[in-house]
Amino acid sequence: MMDAPKNTPELPPDYYLHYFHYVLDFVGQRYADFADEAARRFEATFRALSYEAQCLYVRIANRKPVFFLPEDLYYPEIGNPAAALEELHKNKLIERVMPLAIADDLLRAEALKSLTKARLEQLCTALDEPLPIAPKKARKGDLLNFLHSYQGRFQPHFELIWQISEREVAFWKFLFFGNPEQENMSQFVIRDLGNAQFHDWDETQLSALAHSAQEAQEYFAAHWNFLTFKRLVKHGVPPQAVFEWFDALPKPSFSFPVFDKFCLRLGEWLEKNKLPDEALTVYRYTEKPPSRERQVRILHRRSDTDEALALCMSIAENPQTADEQLFAQDFIRRHTQGKGTFRKTVTEQLLNAPAITVDAAYKNYVEGGVVQYYREWGFRAVHSENYVWRGLFGLMLWEVIYDGPQFFHHPLQRHPTNLFHADFYCQRQAAIHAQFNRFTESVTAWAYVEQLYHRQKGMVNAFIGWREVFLPLAELYFSRMSWEQIREVLLQIARNPKENARGFPDLTVWSETDFFFVEVKSGNDQLSARQYFWLQYFNRLQIPAQILRVCFSA
Repeated sequence: MMDAPKNTPELPPDYYLHYFHYVLDFVGQRYADFADEAARRFEATFRALSYEAQCLYVRIANRKPVFFLPEDLYYPEIGNPAAALEELHKNKLIERVMPLAIADDLLRAEALKSLTKARLEQLCTALDEPLPIAPKKARKGDLLNFLHSYQGRFQPHFELIWQISEREVAFWKFLFFGNPEQENMSQFVIRDLGNAQFHDWDETQLSALAHSAQEAQEYFAAHWNFLTFKRLVKHGVPPQAVFEWFDALPKPSFSFPVFDKFCLRLGEWLEKNKLPDEALTVYRYTEKPPSRERQVRILHRRSDTDEALALCMSIAENPQTADEQLFAQDFIRRHTQGKGTFRKTVTEQLLNAPAITVDAAYKNYVEGGVVQYYREWGFRAVHSENYVWRGLFGLMLWEVIYDGPQFFHHPLQRHPTNLFHADFYCQRQAAIHAQFNRFTESVTAWAYVEQLYHRQKGMVNAFIGWREVFLPLAELYFSRMSWEQIREVLLQIARNPKENARGFPDLTVWSETDFFFVEVKSGNDQLSARQYFWLQYFNRLQIPAQILRVCFSA
């Protein structure tokens, strides 16, 4: 882990207000024409508020729920919170609402879930109809269900503060960060407390998140609809109703990764809720993995075998990931070969692997048991998995990944926008190969990595956690493998950083004469397609790597 700063800076009491104004100013300067009427009206209203009302509003906007008890909104820097609340109410940025008076099912559910059990019990005293069980004896979940479905008369009761401008605030945050999540504002704090060092780009050179109002608004809608889906699921909206809601949504005319992610998550959820035809409809909006695999499985289950095989052939011709490649290979083999026992490729590989026995005390940390096993045989071993290879990739291609602000939209961005997109390699291919061609042997490549590590230590990098154990292991890798071997592994990661920077063998094992990698499997552990891919790839590069099955002593 990175060492904690010795002297933690002290933030001003209203630090959050400065951050919020910075976001509004940044977005206003760059995307003045992209906001809709509601977003522009919100900005004007907010800027016209008094200082304390602005402080209180930002406090509310940065918190996760949209419903609050008034007594939960007291902060030492706000001298008169009651007056600030009244000002926000007058300017229609908040509403005061009794929980049982909320007619919308989803909003009532959110309001009730924001309350403690004691507050729910208090609500029960306002009902004109008695509960079937004494409130104090009922479980919180039962009270929530009863109050949510209650349609009878009730007496006046306590009010909640409801932030009614949530969508407008989310739009401004989206135009700054690229997504509307509240947690993004904490990045300012992380920076100013010295917990992360961001790249110091010239803000005038940062690229645009979107290039038209239509693109910006559709991009935001994709994010907002995904967030809405999560809320619908959280509050128990029936799956068929959720599908019908999605089906009626306008679909984006631009390609947005968040829309692909939304479709994948919704399709998976619909499958789990026994709506395969609806899931198939949703999956067909994206080709991002595992969409095509899920389509094949659904088609096969409903006996559309020819269509399933045709889609599978298409996957086999152009697989996007190792998972797709192996799935297509196994599916075609299963449905075109004659009768007989069929085993998946990864299953065969696992069954043919050697096995060892370790002490049962290591059941909860199998890798630790195998490390101990090798140490008893005179080897050194470390549970390294992905972090060494990821670190080497992040350092060797540092000057390519962070070569300028052209793929950065805001100053707190941790990596270029295209880094985890399918077109990253195509866009940076010449620069990647030029960087690797600077080196001809491991010793010079290692010297570059070591120097860069010390020079950039602490800077944000999507692949490096700055763990102290990294450098000794990196030096070991360069001393035991040729530069050609290391370069080919890093080049394969570069072809698809999102997928290929994972799945590496669990352990690095070495002695004076030996060096190899081990993938550890125990019990019902399955070998993933990505793990299988790297084992095969290492062996093609003549980097020793193997699977080791683990049994436990009685």
